[in-house]
Amino acid sequence: MGEPAPIAQSRWRVLPVGLGPALQRQALRASLHVMVGLGVLFGTVVVAGILLAAVLGLREQRMQGELVRRWPMRAPATPASQE
Repeated sequence: MGEPAPIAQSRWRVLPVGLGPALQRQALRASLHVMVGLGVLFGTVVVAGILLAAVLGLREQRMQGELVRRWPMRAPATPASQE
């Protein structure tokens, strides 16, 4: 058939002694970094949402204030038939 593939190209590799725990430590570190990154992302989204709600709330109050100043509310006129 042919010569066997070298171990580096083999589908099934045997990890050298001590490499397994080192890979596990690296995986743990990577997962912690991912979790911290997701936490920072979530915090950023929450803060942005709070700021956006505050800005939109102030804008809405300002718009309502302008409407009240431009068109003052009047008491509804009572029809003569109800008097």
